[in-house]
Order: sequence, then structure tokens, then C-alpha cells
Amino acid sequence: MAVLATDAQSTTPLSAQQQLELLTARNCSKKIERAANVAKFDAWSTAVFAGMTLAFCVGSAAFGSFDLVSWIIGLGMALIARTAFSGERELRQFDVRGPRRLGQESTHFYSLDRRVLLLANIQSSDRPRRLR
Repeated sequence: MAVLATDAQSTTPLSAQQQLELLTARNCSKKIERAANVAKFDAWSTAVFAGMTLAFCVGSAAFGSFDLVSWIIGLGMALIARTAFSGERELRQFDVRGPRRLGQESTHFYSLDRRVLLLANIQSSDRPRRLR
């Protein structure tokens, strides 16, 4: 049995250095794969919440209530989810643009959050306050 194992090792086309490089590449790819899985979860969760927000907007508009802030949030989240899906795909293809795109996606999400809060504060300050 030991003879077969040494015969199999001697007939492999890869040298010991190449096998070591392959093992190192596999270990590095695990980290990239983990990052891609996180990006995929982020993209899907953002897409689901964008869909729910837009569905709520359509439903409330059907009953005569139009909320501009909700439409902006829903459309912004849909665009952010699209960017996250692109970044995840590029990350899985070992494209160097993937991490940059995912960083931009995070920045855009934070920016959308800040702008929506500002818009909501402006709208609430325009409404007359009720006195008790």
C-alpha cells in the first residue's frame, strides 16, 4: 500500500513548491469567499427591504397617501442592492473592482440614511405643531 502512495505522489504533475502555492491560494480564497457570502447576504437583505418599502409605497399611494421619503428610501435601497450584487459577483471572480464597489455601496447606504433623516426633519419642521 505504501508503494502505491509514493507512486501516486511521484506521478503528480505538481512539484512540492507548486502544491504549497496551491494550498496557500486555497486558504486565501476562503477569506474572499467568506467576504463574498457576507456581501451576498447584505445585497439580498437590502433588496428584500427595498421591495417591501416600495410595495408599501404602492399600497399607500393606492389609498391616496403619497410619501416622498418612502419612495426615495425604496428606490435608493434598490440601487444600493444592485451595487452590492455587482460587487459580490466581482469579488467571486477575483476582480479587483469588487472590494471598491462594496465600499462604495456601504458609503452610499450611509449617505442615503443621512439624507433621508435630514429630509424627514425638514418635513416635520414644516408641519404645524399641535398644542396640548
